[in-house]
Amino acid sequence: MKMYYMNAFVSDVFTGNPAAVCILPAWLDDAVLQSIVTEQGLPVAFLMKENDVWVIRWFGMEYEIPLCGHGTLAAAWVVFNELSPEAKDIIFHSPLAGKLPVRREGEKIILSFPAQTPKEVKSSYSWDSIFHAAPISVYEFGEERLIAVFEDESMVQTFIPDVSALRSLPHRAVVITAPSKTVDFVSRTFYSRKKDCEDPVTGSAHCVLTPYWAKRLGKTYLVAHQLSSRGGALTCELDGDQVLIGGLASFA
Repeated sequence: MKMYYMNAFVSDVFTGNPAAVCILPAWLDDAVLQSIVTEQGLPVAFLMKENDVWVIRWFGMEYEIPLCGHGTLAAAWVVFNELSPEAKDIIFHSPLAGKLPVRREGEKIILSFPAQTPKEVKSSYSWDSIFHAAPISVYEFGEERLIAVFEDESMVQTFIPDVSALRSLPHRAVVITAPSKTVDFVSRTFYSRKKDCEDPVTGSAHCVLTPYWAKRLGKTYLVAHQLSSRGGALTCELDGDQVLIGGLASFA
C-alpha cells in the first residue's frame, strides 16, 4: 500500500488540515482500516480503483466519516499529481456520499459537494454561557450539527471553547462564523467529543456556510478563512444545489 501525507486547504507553510491518503489494492475490513488510522494518528482517505472508478472512504480517529472535504481534496491532489497526471477532472464514488466530481484549475482543486440549507434553531439554551457572547442567530444542519452566527470576526478569532459547555449540547459538531473585513466570512469548527476539539479546516461545513453567506451577502462566489491555530483558505461558490469548494494542497 502507498501512503501519502498531505495538508489540505493550505494558505502558507504549516497551514491547512493534515490527512493521509492510502491507496489500497483491495478493500480491507473496516476494523483494519480503523487500525491504520490509529497507527497514523490522523484522518485517512482510503482510495481504490474499481473498474476505472476511484472509490473513496474517509476514516477519522473514532469512526468512518460520511463526507470529508479536506480528505477529498488531499486524495484529489494525489490522483492529479501522482497517479493520473493527465487527468483534468475525476469523479470519486463514496458509499456514503455518492458521486463527488472534482476538477483542477491550475494549482487549485475544486470539489463539488451537495449544498445544505440550515434551519434556524429556536430553543431555550443559554447561548451566552456556551459561547461567552450572544450569537445573532443559531442554525442546525445535517446530522447533529450546529452553526452559531456572530456579528464580528473578533468574536470568532478570540473564542476559547468551554468543552464541557459544548458537550452539554446534543450536537456533535459546533461551527461559529462571522463576516470578515478581509475575506467574505470566517469560521471555526469544534467536535467537543473528540480528544482534539478544534478541527483545523472543515470543508464539509462550507456546504452549509456557503448557502447561508451567499444569501446574506447577495453573492454566489465567496472567499473564506478558517481561523484555527493552523488556519486554512477556501473559495466557495454556490452553483444550484452544489457548493464548489476550492483550495490548495501540498505534501506535509
